[in-house]
Amino acid sequence: MTSTLARTFLSRSFVAARQTLVRAPRPVVHSAYVTSGIASPTRWYSSPPNPDSPVLGAPEKEAEGGSTGKQPIGKIEPRLSLTFTCQAGPEKGNPVCGHRSTHEFKRHSYEKGVVLIQCPECKARHLIADNLGWFNEVTGDGKHKNVEDLVKSKGEKVTRGRVNFDGDIEYAPE
Repeated sequence: MTSTLARTFLSRSFVAARQTLVRAPRPVVHSAYVTSGIASPTRWYSSPPNPDSPVLGAPEKEAEGGSTGKQPIGKIEPRLSLTFTCQAGPEKGNPVCGHRSTHEFKRHSYEKGVVLIQCPECKARHLIADNLGWFNEVTGDGKHKNVEDLVKSKGEKVTRGRVNFDGDIEYAPE
């Protein structure tokens, strides 16, 4: 008798436990009075908008020239990729590094700014572009603004390619 009573009790408690685990989720209540799922007698207010302060996403006032002066948000900037073999070492009496690596940088930096990259093997820094004239002793007093001009001045070949969406590199005919 006790075994059937015990079995009935265990099976009922298992069913009860299972029902609590499979219960449907509570509906979400959207109200100004609810904070973190608990009803609250306090209502939170924000300060009134200030017409002089700039608001993110609000249309800008027209400029004096009649244009709105809007700026794009989240502009995707084109990037360039450079693959080269490090030739650092001989000027310091060390053997040539010879490590081949690929680096990415913004096109705007390459055309208008300064680009320095570091070899991951020997940690030597290589000047790729200097459009601001910071390294005139290296660029020949500003004659060679980027690595393409410098390599061409030495008589070496520069190959430009384009990476398509599949990751394939396409080289333009010379």
